[in-house]
Amino acid sequence: MSKEKDRSSDLKLLEKYRKEITEIDQQIIELLKKRQKAAKEIGRIKNRLGLSVFDPAREKKVLEVLAEKADEDLDYRKLKAIFNEIISAARSVQMPLRVAFLGPEGTFCHLAAVSMFGQSARLYPMDTIEEVFSLVEKGTCDQGIVPIENSYEGSVNTTLDMLNKYDLRIKAETHIRVRLNLISKAKDIKDIKRIYSHPMALAQCRHWI
Repeated sequence: MSKEKDRSSDLKLLEKYRKEITEIDQQIIELLKKRQKAAKEIGRIKNRLGLSVFDPAREKKVLEVLAEKADEDLDYRKLKAIFNEIISAARSVQMPLRVAFLGPEGTFCHLAAVSMFGQSARLYPMDTIEEVFSLVEKGTCDQGIVPIENSYEGSVNTTLDMLNKYDLRIKAETHIRVRLNLISKAKDIKDIKRIYSHPMALAQCRHWI
């Protein structure tokens, strides 16, 4: 009888907290709508002043404030991920950003683009670093994401050459942790005799290989 009573009590508590979360969600939605309206007005003012929608210095300050609000239940990493998308949504009502990156999708440049600009940006994968520079210089894209330095292999020379060739400047940077996986049908790693990969990936894993 006691177990049934405890179960009934827990079910009531579960329903109570679910109802509380639903109410909180509604409050969050209303606040997000209010934030979007404010962001739209900011976009209009930026347009009149000839300012860029993408303002990394301002966004950095927003994220720095978040660090002070973090705790063990909602740490900075989680807050940053949430607010990256909130900021991305705010940019989209000002003017959707068109971002070229060294593709295809799933590359580290793609991850960097999503990390910096969020899912609301329009992302365009390019085959070469120069194509990224070319689209930004022509105004076809507003921003470009390219690799510039690797902790193992140093500077990416092609990117440095393009910075010299095109009249473009670095506006912001983001760091992406590189994780690579060896995929094989072999049952034992000792059975693997040959590895096919991009030269950069092979260089990054040369000590392990």
